Amino acid sequence: MSKRGDDSSKRPASLTKKRRSVIRERILRKPKNPEVGYGRPPPEHQFKPGQSGNPKGRPKGRKSEAKMLDEVLQRKVAIREAQGRRKITVLEAILHRFAEDSLKGNTKSAAFLLGRYAATTAIGQDAPELSADDKAVMDDFLKDFLAANGGKNTNGGQSGE
Repeated sequence: MSKRGDDSSKRPASLTKKRRSVIRERILRKPKNPEVGYGRPPPEHQFKPGQSGNPKGRPKGRKSEAKMLDEVLQRKVAIREAQGRRKITVLEAILHRFAEDSLKGNTKSAAFLLGRYAATTAIGQDAPELSADDKAVMDDFLKDFLAANGGKNTNGGQSGE
């Protein structure tokens, strides 16, 4: 007997040929819609307008770190003083604690507090008024600058005066 003899456990030859033709037909079959392919699903399987492929993704309107910090520092807390209980913001309470530590001799707290004070007072001040001589110098500089640039106004359409 040969290896391919009359073994009854094998399938008939007609079924294997039929199976081969079905497989070959599937491979060679042209798609109904030529625009369908890799990365281009058929329209019935595409996401509808307003539908997301990641419905549990990042929620809209998520708070930024700055917003969360602002909310935490603006939250009211109750404190006890000699006059009684009162509510102040967390930021104000932190600054009170720095002031208390500074009075107890903590130089780092004092340096921080005085540095913050200097920064806030420097920002709050307006620019000093220019004297008449300074204004004349600025006007001469502006005229020379405009003459050198062909009369083009480069400061957003505002005049120098």
